[in-house]
Amino acid sequence: MRSSRVALLLLVAGLILSAVFAGNSQGRFAVGKQGPISYGDVQLYGDIAAQISKGQNYYEVATRLQRSNNYPVRPFYAVRTPVLAWAHAWFGDLIWPGLCLLLIAGLIWLHNLEKRHIVERMAALFCLLAAGLPLILSPFRVVHDMWGGLFATIALGLVATRLGVAAAFLAAIVRELNVPLLGLFAIERRTRNSALIALALCCVALALHREAVLSWTLPSDPVSQGWLGLRGPAAWVDDLSRFTVLQFLPRPIAAVLIFAPLLGWFELGRWRAIAWFGAVFALVTIFARPDNVYWCANALPAWFIGLAFVPAFLVGMAKHANRSAEWRA
Repeated sequence: MRSSRVALLLLVAGLILSAVFAGNSQGRFAVGKQGPISYGDVQLYGDIAAQISKGQNYYEVATRLQRSNNYPVRPFYAVRTPVLAWAHAWFGDLIWPGLCLLLIAGLIWLHNLEKRHIVERMAALFCLLAAGLPLILSPFRVVHDMWGGLFATIALGLVATRLGVAAAFLAAIVRELNVPLLGLFAIERRTRNSALIALALCCVALALHREAVLSWTLPSDPVSQGWLGLRGPAAWVDDLSRFTVLQFLPRPIAAVLIFAPLLGWFELGRWRAIAWFGAVFALVTIFARPDNVYWCANALPAWFIGLAFVPAFLVGMAKHANRSAEWRA
């Protein structure tokens, strides 16, 4: 156990050093102190939502706006599913639904962590809120990945339950990058059947989405340049800091706070959550281009819950070291 803790600490230290000494990347999508560079994703999805609220057809509006602003329309998954735009049409500005979901996520995780010390639980709640509020209160709330991350946070907190599967399904239907999360629920015997049904429904929904996009696609429409950014661990720091208050800290400190949650999740032993964060990390560091900075939001705000348990990890490591020293003596 001690050797695994040492190995993990060395891994985190290596990731921090790699991110600190690598140059950060900038994309056309930006929030916070960098500010938007050009017509970006926030404006695009905001414009789509505004026109859908007037009763226009989602697929006509989305393909037209992406085409006119040189956004890819092909392949079909370059066009987002209509769920979030329809929600805007029904509810208007989604700031209050976002705050309600964040509160629900906080309550779920308080219950999930009921066996931990109250100080740790309150610290975890603080970390969750500190990571989630800047997203919801910023213009970024019109982007699908933020909602995918909120539903994924709820799903991970509900563990192996049908409600957890339902939350994972909502995460996937809002942002298809979250479909693998349902696969993690399918591995668990207690939720296997419901997760497989949810996966089947996702496949049907994506097939219908594909047909709808193709019906509005033109042969001259822009094609995506592909996804193989190979940005490395620096991308995790660049992108997560851009959407949190960590953007105001020196890069070395931000890197430490961004990678340290892995130690806390190891201390908690929540392997489903660790597997999910690993999948998002691989997606961001290997496949995301500099203008795909919003992909990391699918791990938010849950990722930073791990920060609350870093002290417990270090204390446990020190105890193992003391026991080893006593045994040798």
